[in-house]
Amino acid sequence: MKLKSMIYLCLEKILSPCTDKIVCISKAEKASAEREHIAKDDKLALIPNGIDVSVVKNAVAKSRSELGIAEDAFVVGMIGRLSPQKAPDVFIRAAKLIHDEIPNSAFIIVGSGEEEEEVKAFAKENGLELVVTGWTDEPYSYLKVFDVAMLLSRWEGFGLAVVEYMAAEKNVVATKIDAIPTLVDDGVDGLLVEMDNP
Repeated sequence: MKLKSMIYLCLEKILSPCTDKIVCISKAEKASAEREHIAKDDKLALIPNGIDVSVVKNAVAKSRSELGIAEDAFVVGMIGRLSPQKAPDVFIRAAKLIHDEIPNSAFIIVGSGEEEEEVKAFAKENGLELVVTGWTDEPYSYLKVFDVAMLLSRWEGFGLAVVEYMAAEKNVVATKIDAIPTLVDDGVDGLLVEMDNP
């Protein structure tokens, strides 16, 4: 992963002189571009990501019965790729700890990716009720089912899922990395946790 980051950094530095402006989607990303000397400040434009809140609010929730989840289950979910960046391995280990405390819990991952089989195997081995949706064009319908929404990423340029969670008025748990603390006031808007700590 380090090599890949170094390659991207070199490419950004090489291509920067060819651009008129570089759009940074968060203050953290802009600070990183300045720290890494990608470009001078006057070339960096801060344009934070956004969502159409009405689309989230108007989404129709999936029924729990349709998902095979008990009506009274405590549902914890995440929206994101099952890839190292989004830390589905940490999510499923956290799910085990949650299930130990709340036996009537269920878990949903909205997405797909290369770590899907490992996550499903861990859930099966540990008796966790897990729904993995795969790719879907209606993620907010699943989000509406969550009681708690997690984003446990190892790095994030912005953390768009956090904004989606907030728009759906869900309880948020997210990692204390990159731009996420600019979105979540720890203990007020949600809870921030250390990276890789289930």
